[in-house]
Amino acid sequence: MSAPKRLRTRKPGTMTTAWSDPADGGAGGLPGCGEAPADVRGVAEPAGRAHPAADPSGPGDAPVASGGGVMSSSSSSQDESDEEALSLEPMLIRLAELQRRLLYWSVDHPADCAVEQQRSTLPAQRKKLKEAVDKLSTRIKLLLPCTLHPLFDRRNAVLYLSVPRRAAKLCELLRPNPGRHSLQDKEVDCELVRRAVKELHQNRFDARIFGTIVGFPGMGKTYLMRLLLMSQAASAPASSAAVEIESDEVMSWWMSVPLFVISFNGITSATSIDLLLAALGYELPGVVRLLFSEMMRQDGGSDFATFRAAMLEALQAGKLSPSTLLMLVNYVRRTRCREQLDRHPTFVGILLADELVQLSRAPPPSPTRLQRSQRGRRSGGQPLPLPSSSSDLRRCNASSSSDVDGSPATWTPREATQGANEAMAGHAVTTPVMHGARVAELTRSALCSTAKNHSLLLCVSSFSEGFIIREQTASGSVPVRIGFLQLVEATRVAAAVSQVLCERKKGFQVTSKSGTTSVLTTETVGMCLGVLAGGHPRAAEVLITSIEASRHGEPFLSNFLSRLEPGKLSLASSSVDTLCEYPAVVAVGLLGYEVDPEVPFCDSIPWDHVYAQGALTRGVLDRTHRRATRSASRFGAPASPIYSTRLNVAFLLEVLKRKPSRARMESDVGEQSPAATVVDQDLYAALHHVRAALETGDAAVAWERFVFSGLTAVSHARRICSQKLGSLVRDGQEQPPLHQTTLLDLFPASSPYVGDAPWLEAAEVDASRAFVGVRLFRNYTELLAMDDEELLKYVWQAEQSNFPAVDGVIFFKCTGCTVAAGPRRGKLVAVMLQLKRKEKINLAKDVIKSAVSAAAAFGVIAGTSSWSRRTAFIVLSHRELPRRRDVDLVHAVAAPVIVVDQLGLIATFGPGLHALIQSSAIAFGTQVVDVTSASSLEG
Repeated sequence: MSAPKRLRTRKPGTMTTAWSDPADGGAGGLPGCGEAPADVRGVAEPAGRAHPAADPSGPGDAPVASGGGVMSSSSSSQDESDEEALSLEPMLIRLAELQRRLLYWSVDHPADCAVEQQRSTLPAQRKKLKEAVDKLSTRIKLLLPCTLHPLFDRRNAVLYLSVPRRAAKLCELLRPNPGRHSLQDKEVDCELVRRAVKELHQNRFDARIFGTIVGFPGMGKTYLMRLLLMSQAASAPASSAAVEIESDEVMSWWMSVPLFVISFNGITSATSIDLLLAALGYELPGVVRLLFSEMMRQDGGSDFATFRAAMLEALQAGKLSPSTLLMLVNYVRRTRCREQLDRHPTFVGILLADELVQLSRAPPPSPTRLQRSQRGRRSGGQPLPLPSSSSDLRRCNASSSSDVDGSPATWTPREATQGANEAMAGHAVTTPVMHGARVAELTRSALCSTAKNHSLLLCVSSFSEGFIIREQTASGSVPVRIGFLQLVEATRVAAAVSQVLCERKKGFQVTSKSGTTSVLTTETVGMCLGVLAGGHPRAAEVLITSIEASRHGEPFLSNFLSRLEPGKLSLASSSVDTLCEYPAVVAVGLLGYEVDPEVPFCDSIPWDHVYAQGALTRGVLDRTHRRATRSASRFGAPASPIYSTRLNVAFLLEVLKRKPSRARMESDVGEQSPAATVVDQDLYAALHHVRAALETGDAAVAWERFVFSGLTAVSHARRICSQKLGSLVRDGQEQPPLHQTTLLDLFPASSPYVGDAPWLEAAEVDASRAFVGVRLFRNYTELLAMDDEELLKYVWQAEQSNFPAVDGVIFFKCTGCTVAAGPRRGKLVAVMLQLKRKEKINLAKDVIKSAVSAAAAFGVIAGTSSWSRRTAFIVLSHRELPRRRDVDLVHAVAAPVIVVDQLGLIATFGPGLHALIQSSAIAFGTQVVDVTSASSLEG
């Protein structure tokens, strides 16, 4: 780069003349909104390194030529002389004003508004303006490294493009994984945009806020940012729909606010170079990305890795300073933003920062690069900070996942600088300048401050609530959730699966042990795979991809699981390990309880740790698909978003593959249990029995085994949750304490599928006690001869397959009842179970007659004891019951009878095991086959 010309020092009091145009009136824009923004600093920031000098004046502060026209030739020589005296920062401010006028020229000078006399002079004025821009740009380039010169190319740089072309180019920085093409829903997308825009508009006058989008990996954070960016482009589908939904005022505001984009993923992913940049200024990893995004060429040819390395080299060599880069940020903002600050006193643009927390995962620099960087110096001559002790080295080399999932970093910059001189004296350098987690924290705060100093609103995406909350603590900023990411409902996945099956001419063939084969309908396959995805968008995409990639006769599940590896889903590598190590996480996922991310669950680790890793799927439940339970009906539906927790079924299967079966649980039904104390790890053993049940070839036998094993497993989950969780919330509804729950809470149904027995809802039982296993019984006499503790310990299964009216019995202890005809406190309640897989249930024959028969048989053995008022008959149906019911159990039978269909089984077994019920048709032994036509899939 050639040496810059020596600049003349301007004499005190010298005035400069700004360019203007006739239609501008000194403002240069639409009426009332074309004036260049004044320089608003926002929240004051302490003096420190890498902060630019205060702007001497905004563009509007310079005098305007008389009459508002282009300056006359008599003043040209004076202006040129003044420009010769300007330093870099005033020249950038001047150039930004000129570039902005060129950028919005067609808006400021509409052909139908200009008078004929002015219209004839516009071409000459525009030509003169371009000449001034070119001349000033040339002078500025002499003061900057050539790597930054593309920023001033108004023909190719993104900074100067129209909104649609600019949005399309910036979208290259926001590449969602998955792209969600198969799962796109226009209404959902428009709702996301509408809600985000509304939140931003409502908080536009609050200088303390920063926008946040929080969700686990693959939930759609980047996708939402991309939607926001494209919503401002006229061709974007989300734009027109959003206009219809929102008021003209809100959308007019939104369409006028410039968006700036940076990303720490994709083509601008975080690397060790960012750690070295942060050592020179914590805002630099973000600032370098912002400048790169604005200087990208519309015709391609931009390479971020090369640009970032050149910036680091120039900064370390002292050829460039952080303050100069911040001047360029100010230039970018002034060029693009044109709203008056008296109308929007806090910010005039929005900065979208995607995946900032990826800095936590940046690998340490290699020893060679780190040693080379030590030869560089900061602009102030200070050495780069290095760890000072062996403890610092261990902390520095530790995995950054602790901060990614919400745990705070403890290594401070002061600790890092203590040993810098020793390191510079020749000691070997083997560690990064600073731990990636700490860099992410400091960069986030620096970006918040930089954005406020440049009148920009920062909006960040993160899969960690803790990462957001710590910024609120550090700077007093107020996080505002602008995106409530929804779970992907099974129906959306089912529709996408059906489309793929038809397009690819594929089907799912089931081969049972009896030798018969069948091809499942697309509807069945779609719903099975929909619940298998567990609400996870990325898992759903991998699922659909695995269908497309499956070869004829290839088992589907193994193919799917091979593509569902945590590493391939960009989840933390320890997500499945967390499920293996912490039974409480599995228990919460099985029962679908929602836990506040800030609540600690083990060793002071917050639940944010679990959600951020993706071990559980947490998102907003769609209002139209919220599950209704009897307990939920007691409370009004809240207006705020309802969060729901799900356990990815595929991850659960992976956990069971890694966890060996424990000898504590009996390996076969009927074996004697060691009757040892129940521990949390027994949950995994119970789940192994659940998996074994699903692998049974005969569907009817599999259903029976699943129910008994599932009741055992879910009892362990309830016991753990009762001990670990302070409150129980599912799908936005607070649940009763597990030791004070009713049978209708455990086996939910509504009239007319509930018999005339008030105590079913009034009597409370203790459901927090775990069953240690499944045991066979021959008859009621043998069963009732046992003591209470023995009865409470097991799920009891009838030894004979043709046992009259009953397949099994479970017992609970009553903890209270307000109905005289019900059980008394401390007494046992017997629940007699009958299992149905029939598609159609005849209430009169299959339920009422069986209930009466079972009650009579049990009463003969019980005699005149109180069992008659503490025995319930419950039917568990694998099918969904018809909506039109010809028989009302309330009037048909005067007995405590409950019929639970597939929807109610969600509360009985929890959404985790219920997902296994729904996906059991394709989960095991199912292979993908090629079919000759789409119509044959329906056979």
